Amino acid sequence: MCSQSRCRDASKEIGSSSRHAGHADPAGRRQRPVHGYAIAQRLQQISKDVLQVQQGSLYPALYRLEERGWLRSEWSSSDTGRDAKFYSLTASGRKQLVIERRTGSAWRRRFHSCCGRRTDGGVMAG
Repeated sequence: MCSQSRCRDASKEIGSSSRHAGHADPAGRRQRPVHGYAIAQRLQQISKDVLQVQQGSLYPALYRLEERGWLRSEWSSSDTGRDAKFYSLTASGRKQLVIERRTGSAWRRRFHSCCGRRTDGGVMAG
């Protein structure tokens, strides 16, 4: 397994990466808007707890995606009744997601080599 600092650095890269921060649906299909905390939870879930994206990385990345026109946001009440900003992909964001998926396999190989996971799902000896 990799050192904690190497995984933390990879997590920072993901937090600032446009190809991971803004989509909750792996297939890129239209979904109901999702608040930032749910996005962070989903990233942690699909990474099997390797990634724990901090608010200081997630929200600036979401803002950048919104500035690029790949996300839209709206304020609404969450399930708990608190106001939260909800994010959804725009048509432009869905197109960009397709592009990122085509080029993402090289990024995934780099990430997996850093954190000791093989692309076939096994764990590398460290």
